[in-house]
Formats: sequence, C-alpha cells, structure tokens
Amino acid sequence: MNTKEIVIGFVLICMALGATGCSSSFLVTPNGEGGNVSYGDLNHRLENESLLIYTGDDPVITGEAFHIERDSAFWTDAGNKSLHAIGISRLRAVWTRPNRLAGALIGVAAGLAVGASTGALIGYRSSSGEDQGLGAALGAVVGGGGGMVVGTFAGAIVPREYHYRFIRDQTDK
Repeated sequence: MNTKEIVIGFVLICMALGATGCSSSFLVTPNGEGGNVSYGDLNHRLENESLLIYTGDDPVITGEAFHIERDSAFWTDAGNKSLHAIGISRLRAVWTRPNRLAGALIGVAAGLAVGASTGALIGYRSSSGEDQGLGAALGAVVGGGGGMVVGTFAGAIVPREYHYRFIRDQTDK
C-alpha cells in the first residue's frame, strides 16, 4: 500500500461524508411545470416535517403540518400550536428543519459503500499472492464497519435539509 492509495481513499471518504450534509433546493409551482415541485407533491413531502417558513415580511416562522389548499398555505405554529394561514402570493420559501435520523441513515450507507471499497482496495494491495482475496475481504469488512461508524456520526452532525422556493413573478426565478 502506498501513500497515493491512502490519499485517494481519504478523499473518497470525505466526499461521501460531505454529501450526507448537502441541502437540496426546489422551485414550487402550482402544477409542477418545468420539472418543478407541484403544490400537491409539496403537501406530500412536508406532511410530517418540522419547517422554517419565510414570507419576506415577517421573521422566519417555525411550523409543522404545512399544506397548501387552493391559493393559501396553512401550518401549525410549532410553539403555541395555533393554526396560521397566508395567501400563496406572500409565501417566499419553506425549509425543512434538519432531520438528524435521515442524515445518520444516509451517512451509514455512504460510509459503508466508501469504507468497504476503500478497505477492499487497501487490503488487496497490502497482500500478496493467494492472500490478496482474503486481504480484500478483510479490508472490506473492516473498512465498511469503520465507514458506517464515521458516516453515522457525520450524517447526524450535518443532516440533510430541503429548501422549497415559491415563484411569485418572473423576477423571482
């Protein structure tokens, strides 16, 4: 095993763990035209999420049970559990609050994949002759286990978020 292989393995692990904490942004339109998210799809995606709601006029609002009906958005205030409603034209964006469990699960999967493949490569290259297969298998088990542990913590610390932006007019695009 040489330094180049260790650096490549380290870079792959960092890239996979960095991907667990990325956020995704979507445009929301009434019918989801142009590959955007429709109101109905947004209702389904956010039905059990804790959210941050931005109208542009008020401070960011913490809410849950968000849904859109016709031309209005409704949610329950996370603090006092009161119901709120505003017209869609006033809504600028909705963000999901960080979901640490989902982040941890994505981290487990990314850590397992990258750790096992890196471990197998290092185990294979560290062995010689007939022992290379055993070295690769052992490296995959150890690397995969280590990757899962690191990925779980990294995914929980830097969880995934989703940002949904509402188009009010052509200048918002």
